[in-house]
Amino acid sequence: MLLKRKNLRDLLLSVGLLVSLAAASVFWFATRNPQTDAQEVVVILAQETVVIQSATHTAVITQSPPTPHPPPQISRVFKPRMEKTGFQAGVSILLYSDGGDFEKLSPLLLDRLAELNINSISLVFPLFQADWRSVEIYKDTQKTPSDENLKVFIREAHKRNFTVMLRPILDEASLVKSGKWRGQLSPTDRSTWFANYSAQLVGYAELAEKEKVAILDIGTEFVSLESETALWKELITKVRTKYAGQVTYSANWDSQAPGFVHLLDFASIDAYYPLDAPIGASVASLSSSWTRWIDDIKAKGYEINKVVFTELGTLPRQGSHQKPWNYLLDSPPDLQTQARYYQATCAVFKPLIKGIYWWQVDLALPKTNDNQDLGYSPIGKPTEAVLSDCYR
Repeated sequence: MLLKRKNLRDLLLSVGLLVSLAAASVFWFATRNPQTDAQEVVVILAQETVVIQSATHTAVITQSPPTPHPPPQISRVFKPRMEKTGFQAGVSILLYSDGGDFEKLSPLLLDRLAELNINSISLVFPLFQADWRSVEIYKDTQKTPSDENLKVFIREAHKRNFTVMLRPILDEASLVKSGKWRGQLSPTDRSTWFANYSAQLVGYAELAEKEKVAILDIGTEFVSLESETALWKELITKVRTKYAGQVTYSANWDSQAPGFVHLLDFASIDAYYPLDAPIGASVASLSSSWTRWIDDIKAKGYEINKVVFTELGTLPRQGSHQKPWNYLLDSPPDLQTQARYYQATCAVFKPLIKGIYWWQVDLALPKTNDNQDLGYSPIGKPTEAVLSDCYR
């Protein structure tokens, strides 16, 4: 910038309106060179440097740039999943749009998870339909996270080298009113339901492709609709035209492998298998109770060494391992029941399958290690250390 004035006082006022540094510099120059009052003065502003020139003098004054603040330290995944066939040491993160400030909370949660030897996260978020007979699938602006919030989470996860799975899931709140769950959907027109559901999935496939998400889960526990192999094949084809990553589907634990399983990159199971072990069962007893389910998985048409458990967990309550899907269980609290369940399950299945996503943690971390939290989350409970050891 070049300024010319005949009167030094006018120059001071003019420059003072621009930047305080330049004004101070001119004052400094004038006090040391009073003979320039009647001479033409040129001021050159260049970033942090002020150059003042007159017919007889030149002064260069440099302002030191501000000391840069180091970027905040983040925790990175200790053993990232380097190949598509690598073990998915995961947790499921249940995301609702009213769950908190994504930009503030995502880094805090992801740093904590990275420190637990986790290398994969499943972002689970809701889609909705009016009832079990409806054909319309929609996002609820009050509950379904926006694409922008999902991007915030995905990008923070990638900074820490997590593998990310994107997993839209049909919320059941509207279904339980009729005594149903997502495995009992009976839309009035199945082709229309699939067309509408596909439209939602294709949108998330585009998002996943743009954000380099590694895995897209195209459905969860649609037991009553799994026989529609041709419609699922059409849906998968549409998704793959938009998305180059891995595609999976999460079947319920008591269902046969779906007829379209060969079209997936790997098969997934929501693994709430009931364990026939007494209340207070030891790790050894729980491990033994898993044996029958290994054979059952094979009998249902799965190659067990290619399976991922996309949901697995139990409540910290007495006897919860007997019906681990029962989120309404109100038996007495027992944090060690959950911890022993994790330990036994990890010992049995980590060598056998391709991944585990424990169910589930929320966006907001618990404020303290609160033993009063009797939900599925392992965070802040003895189970947290067991999980870390499992994935070590």
